[in-house]
Amino acid sequence: KSPTPKKRGSQTRLLFSKRSFYCVDEKDEKGQLPPSISSTLLSTAFIILLQFAVEHLTRLLFYHFVKGTHPIFADETNRMILSRQLGTNVLMCTLVAVMGVRSRHIISEVLSSLFGKTSVDPEEFDKRVYAYHPEAQQVLLFFFAYQIKNFYDSFIWNDGIEFLFHHVASAIGAWICMYPGVCRFYTIFFVGISEISTAVLSFVGCFDDKIGVLGLGKLFPVTRLATGTCFVILFIICRTILWPYFTYYIFSDCMKVLKRNSSKETLGVRISIITLLTCVLGVSLLQVLWLGQIIHIAYVEVSALLAYFG
Repeated sequence: KSPTPKKRGSQTRLLFSKRSFYCVDEKDEKGQLPPSISSTLLSTAFIILLQFAVEHLTRLLFYHFVKGTHPIFADETNRMILSRQLGTNVLMCTLVAVMGVRSRHIISEVLSSLFGKTSVDPEEFDKRVYAYHPEAQQVLLFFFAYQIKNFYDSFIWNDGIEFLFHHVASAIGAWICMYPGVCRFYTIFFVGISEISTAVLSFVGCFDDKIGVLGLGKLFPVTRLATGTCFVILFIICRTILWPYFTYYIFSDCMKVLKRNSSKETLGVRISIITLLTCVLGVSLLQVLWLGQIIHIAYVEVSALLAYFG
């Protein structure tokens, strides 16, 4: 049973619970609508502040309770790296992934078609492109706020131009899905479920001598091995199998919408859809470029796994 909708009104409010994303117009004549942009911006700013607060809290916890346990944790830079990875990346990716998994019923027809249980109705493309899903709007809000914080972190830590591009493209795509609001159906996977592999990757990154903490992998070899193996499995499922599959359907549905040129496809909507597809394509190409690094990680982890049990 859906929560009782809230009226949009003119009042700006914080958006957190799923109920807060069930909105209607003032006269309740247009069905479910997304929250106001002002509410989304206010909530975005608040979530960003929360991310900074949690990261700093994590840093304090490392300082007071972990600092003296090993020389690695005595180094302030190492504690900052771990606080960023655990207090922001792992936490936020896990959060949106859990939201996506809990809302997987929305995209069940596409997931089921992958296993041949059902087929995706080609005539329902309009619904998949334009239907409003409060659960998707919630995932998008948290993902959008995370990408802004992610961009800031990548800039400060000098992660590289490809990461900055990824965060910008992801944030733009997320905003377009919220306003004017297209392809919310597909965001359950793209910015929700698929992020579980990123959450594990962020945790694995802590043990990497280049992007993480030097020597941490040797300090916790079994943990590094277990999480690395888990990441390889999740990457294959989420990024190698499911990602191309959902990409095919989002492009297929969007192209049908653009070709029919109905009254729904205003100039703004058409530009938004084209921009969204460009962002999806750009992020997908980045994943292909990163695939070489992933294969290397897989090789190292599998070799270590065989050596450990050999």
